[in-house]
Amino acid sequence: SNYNVTSYNNGVLTIAQRDLVLTAGALDKIYDGNDSVTASIDGGVFSNDISGDVIDYSGVSGTFNSADVVSASTISFTGALAGTDGGNYNLVDVAGSISAKDITITALAQNEIYGYGNHLGGGFSHVGILGGDEAGFSVSYGTNATSSNSSHYNVGSWNLTPSNLTGAGSSNYNVTSYNNGVLTIAQ
Repeated sequence: SNYNVTSYNNGVLTIAQRDLVLTAGALDKIYDGNDSVTASIDGGVFSNDISGDVIDYSGVSGTFNSADVVSASTISFTGALAGTDGGNYNLVDVAGSISAKDITITALAQNEIYGYGNHLGGGFSHVGILGGDEAGFSVSYGTNATSSNSSHYNVGSWNLTPSNLTGAGSSNYNVTSYNNGVLTIAQ
């Protein structure tokens, strides 16, 4: 009663978007050669939304920061959330990972003539390596072939055993099986 209010001035009420939180591991994937998130991006993989809000994720896509197993660590989102309440939420970058793709390696058969050296490694075939990735890959080879006094492999059929896949991008793969080939030493 000691004061006379001559004016009421409006203030500003700012409501910031609420961050949606990705459920841990929900969008992780197995190596497929690209950085796109392949799992469905929908309300089931996010939390921190307010019960009853209507959010449509159909316009959102996710991208890993790298297509490689070793480097992929973050998922970024593009596109807009839709639905009645979609504009009230923000999709933040989250941790994500890409796992190595399982493959098998088989040594190719190799034919040599006794006395012409002990060269191993006629190449390999594979199941599971994505097209183009095998360029620059190599494997080590071993054998159970016995050697003559002159240090040449003896005549016969021997195991040619591949191991140790190396090369740029080989860390994107997990070799589940190395299969022997045949080393044939002829007279």
